[in-house]
Amino acid sequence: MSRFDRESEKLFGVEVNTYWEEISIKQTVMDRTVMYDNNRSEVYELKEAMDTLLGEEETFLDFVSKSFIYAAYGREDPVYLSQTPSMLSNEFTQQQYIKE
Repeated sequence: MSRFDRESEKLFGVEVNTYWEEISIKQTVMDRTVMYDNNRSEVYELKEAMDTLLGEEETFLDFVSKSFIYAAYGREDPVYLSQTPSMLSNEFTQQQYIKE
């Protein structure tokens, strides 16, 4: 159903939800990533080390811009992706980044 179909139905008093509204209402959890077996063992091997070294509320700093691993490990991403150290222009901004 297109956006225009939904808008015309709303004009005639028929309430129609979008796909994403339905997911929100039903509280459906969507898994939009598929991890293949050869990647799974590599990713989760490192997760075990992280879980051993870090407390439940702690996270880590990713210097290789692979932000997927935060989601895979259930850890908070501490900074906005475009503010990674490789994108900071000078030593002062890098120091401020580390301090934060």
